[in-house]
Amino acid sequence: MGADVALLMLPAVGLIAGWLALRSIRRFPDEFTGKMLAVTGVGLCGIVLVGAWVVGLPVVLAATVLTRMYKQMGFLRFMIMGVHFSIMAMLPLKMVLRWLVNLKYFVYLPEFNLNL
Repeated sequence: MGADVALLMLPAVGLIAGWLALRSIRRFPDEFTGKMLAVTGVGLCGIVLVGAWVVGLPVVLAATVLTRMYKQMGFLRFMIMGVHFSIMAMLPLKMVLRWLVNLKYFVYLPEFNLNL
């Protein structure tokens, strides 16, 4: 496992830790504080994960499976197509997560009106 994949696991761990912190803060508001810090951490980790999916997936596809298409289309056209493809691929993922764990948004920051 490369270093880049290991670094991508950090936002996932941060997302889980922030979610657990928010759950503890909601259950025991007198004992735990730091809700804004937990919300910020969850939001930033979610943004990093969504950004890695949208930008990282086309790069991985260009290097592995779709090399011939990458050479035919060129960098810019392939990246535009890849970003659109990865955003399109997030819809079934979001549907499954909505059914399994009742996830409404990948990133939900009402303070900044950012809902992905």
